[in-house]
Amino acid sequence: MDKPAKTITNKKIALFGGSFDPIHNGHIAIVEKAIQAFDFDEVHLITAKQTPVQGKSSALDAEQRYELVKKVTDDLAQNFERVKFETPRLELDRQGVSYTCLTIKDYQAKYPGAELYWIMGEDSFRSLPKWEEFEYILSNVKLIIYPRKLAQGEQQPIDEQIQAKALSVSFLDAELIDISSTEIRQIVLERLEDKFKALVPNSIKDLLTDCYSK
Repeated sequence: MDKPAKTITNKKIALFGGSFDPIHNGHIAIVEKAIQAFDFDEVHLITAKQTPVQGKSSALDAEQRYELVKKVTDDLAQNFERVKFETPRLELDRQGVSYTCLTIKDYQAKYPGAELYWIMGEDSFRSLPKWEEFEYILSNVKLIIYPRKLAQGEQQPIDEQIQAKALSVSFLDAELIDISSTEIRQIVLERLEDKFKALVPNSIKDLLTDCYSK
């Protein structure tokens, strides 16, 4: 028997934000695992203009990163026909620093009553107290945490207060994500074809090579 259609007030929407510099197979595996575990109605991949905490510059410009995300999202939509995929530009088009809390507020206004989830890496989760209005984030979206390789200083126990204040925290049962964007760029530039195929989807291989050659 088919499930009843969900209204906007009970839709499950997953938000996966990041610099995606570039998007790679690790990101795709996380999206797939999260869909299987949480049965989302929609998944939105949100390309960040910059990362306020890390302050890192991107190897690819914002439009290049966004186009790569759009291409990969088209592929995901074919694999999960029941799930609606979106690639919003709200962070790219926002003036000034684009904080996660602002994005969540935008979604709450656009999708009133929807069940919002935010997918993030364990390293980002541990650094949440440094984020703008981090307590607002904790109390307004359900967090899904995927494992990341941690730097030595990040390997401390997770702050119990973070988990206590959070609306919901779920740790995704997935393989450790240990793919370096810097490594991908070097592999592309050196045309190491075998390694490249294992790190990024075939559908963006040529496009990514073109981006790095400019």
